[in-house]
Amino acid sequence: MRKIFQLIILAILNYSFIFSSYCQMIERVPRLQAAGLIDLKVENVLPQDTVNWIVTSYFIDEESNEFSLSPDTIFAKGDSLKLLLVKKANKYTYYKIYTYNLTQSDSLILQVIIKGVPQKYLYPNTPMPGKPIPVYIVLPYDLSNPQFVMVMHGVDRNALDYVEAWKIFARTNNYICAAPLFSDADWPDARSYNLGNMFTGDNGTGSLNPIQEWSFTLVKDIHDDLVDALGLENFSYDIWGHSAGAQFVHRLNTFNPDYKIRYALAANAGWYTLPEYQTDYPYGLNHPLLEYEETFLEDLVIKNLVIMRGTADTIRDSNLNTSAEADAQGLNRFERALNYYNYGPEIDPNTKWRLIDVPDAGHDYVSMASAAQQFLLNPTFVKEENNSSITTFSLFQNYPNPFNSTTIINYSVPPNNDKSQTMVELKVFDSLGREVVELFHGYKNSGLYSSDFRGVDSQGKILPSGVYFYTLIIGDSKISKKMILLK
Repeated sequence: MRKIFQLIILAILNYSFIFSSYCQMIERVPRLQAAGLIDLKVENVLPQDTVNWIVTSYFIDEESNEFSLSPDTIFAKGDSLKLLLVKKANKYTYYKIYTYNLTQSDSLILQVIIKGVPQKYLYPNTPMPGKPIPVYIVLPYDLSNPQFVMVMHGVDRNALDYVEAWKIFARTNNYICAAPLFSDADWPDARSYNLGNMFTGDNGTGSLNPIQEWSFTLVKDIHDDLVDALGLENFSYDIWGHSAGAQFVHRLNTFNPDYKIRYALAANAGWYTLPEYQTDYPYGLNHPLLEYEETFLEDLVIKNLVIMRGTADTIRDSNLNTSAEADAQGLNRFERALNYYNYGPEIDPNTKWRLIDVPDAGHDYVSMASAAQQFLLNPTFVKEENNSSITTFSLFQNYPNPFNSTTIINYSVPPNNDKSQTMVELKVFDSLGREVVELFHGYKNSGLYSSDFRGVDSQGKILPSGVYFYTLIIGDSKISKKMILLK
């Protein structure tokens, strides 16, 4: 009964958004607002028309989902309204703003959240309305040009604990951090969470669920919904998961990849779905209901997957899958991570997969989160194992292209004849040949490198859509390639 009541409230919210879009008077603001003072205005209203405002607020308990209505109602007149938004503790807090004059009316619903600390946001999950998904989020104090990281919890379904491990990083590095909670009640067992809810039965038995019901798809939808709710541009994001969350991340990267993902980081996964067709699903790709493009494996290993393993994560505990199929990948998480990573260079020597060892870390999401954060702050990398094969400098096509906000540029630096470092410059120019930003200027050893272009100029200003060129300069030689920014 409690969940039915919650669904009714969510339906009312969605209906109100649809209704208000047909008779707009209020100048639109993001529907997810930080607590504090907000200035609301009307538009397209004749000066002689009297505009009336009615403001109510209501709450949904974050644990019991019980609904309550505030006894206070605000009445006002005028072409603008200053409103103090207050977040009620442990409640989803909403403000319903209604305005009207003699000829038209409009309404707006805002949810209030506090910046800088973990808060709960309720994703309605329209494809599966019986399973709304709570999302723990931390918003940075400055939302002008943030990055975004999705955090996937482990088998304990402790999303709040995980977001706590990311909150300081989010506040201090201008990141939005979001950790969806896939509860045992709504998403039971590994089938529904770790394995993406792809099949109706365990381990690939039964039939395929519609792709919009896969938990992989829902994570992508949660990102898009939060971006829309905050009034931000639809930009790329990073995704990190630990343990069961790492299983989730590498399988999302395999079966339902999102072109908006910049880096997918999988830390201390218990076992993997191997990228080969001889092994039966879920330990491999072989399944009668799954079809793959001819270039599936090659496309998989050019994605930016970062496999993380704690060097002390070698214990065979009660949460470790010890089946014969899992043990064939290695006897512990540390061994299994290397086994999975090795498929990347076997499929393509120029794979973008990376393996990061975290010294002395066991099966500990806090230590692994800290290592992931350090990587995200400085993702430029050198692949030492490939240095001997590099004889010329190369500039690769950016990925994705076209891109929205962030793209990745890979390039190689050949060895210098005198074995010293080489001066390298990587610059971006607009279609008129004007320099937009310098991504790197300095000395590098021979190796493969990666650089991010976030769609902003050297002053941090967001660039408009259009054609841009990126140029790699090494000594007297240079290479340029074209990329397209689409907003």
